[in-house]
This record gives sequence, C-alpha cells and structure tokens, in this order.
Amino acid sequence: WAYVLPPITYPDGTTRLKLGGGRHDVDPATRELHGDDTLVEWYRSGGDPSAAEEMSGFLHELIPGLAPLHVLSDACATCNTPGRRPYIGPVGPNLFVATGGNGFAAKSSDEIGRLGAVCALATDGEWEGDTELPSTLFKPLVLPARALS
Repeated sequence: WAYVLPPITYPDGTTRLKLGGGRHDVDPATRELHGDDTLVEWYRSGGDPSAAEEMSGFLHELIPGLAPLHVLSDACATCNTPGRRPYIGPVGPNLFVATGGNGFAAKSSDEIGRLGAVCALATDGEWEGDTELPSTLFKPLVLPARALS
C-alpha cells in the first residue's frame, strides 16, 4: 500500500511530491522500536535504503516518464494503538491529543486534526453531534505517570 500527496511548494521555494507506504514483505513486528534511544537512532539513520528504492520504483510505475531533479528519503515511525483507531481527546486538564494513526493517518490527518480541535474547544471534551462517529470510539487510554530516573 502507498500514499502520494499532491505536489507542495515549501517556503524555501522547492516543490516536492511526497509519498510513503508499507512493505508487504516486511513483518511490522520486525520494525518495532522500544525506548527513546532506538527511536532516536532510527530517525538519525535516514531510513531503509531498500524501502527508498522500492518507493522510487513505485513512483516511476505510477507516473511513467517522471524525472525528479532530486530524490530525498528519510526515516519515519508510526504510533499504533491496541484498538487500531487514533486517540483523540483529553488526557488531562486543558491537555488534548490526536495521535496513534496506526500507519494509515496520512489520508485522514485533516479530519483527525479537525476532530482534535473540536474536542479541545468543547466544554466537555466531546464532539457529540458534530459527526456520525462518537468520540468514545477514540477516547485516549491514559497510563499512570512513571517516575523519571
């Protein structure tokens, strides 16, 4: 699976076509990152070169004849929730989250952000009546705080 965003012109004047996706030949469990150090190391690595080649090949199949001036690849990570739905809602007084896209949020990020804003602006942290989806489906699980060592 993959996603391709429309070309975006950035403040530095460059125009970029962004794409990403999942690989069917890689078990997602082999990519789990446990702890802050492994996550930082992954982001600093620049990502998996074979995944960059695969995505570049996919783009050329999708848009034959495309001749990019430059190809840039980077690492990314996803947050997965036990229920496979994003968490959208309050996690404390005046503190809200919209997280846990489970690797599929690029296509729905505008709506996830909108629901997060509606939730934060609501007096009770709910968005009932705003959408057919009840806010209870996306209620964040809040774990007890752990002591910093």
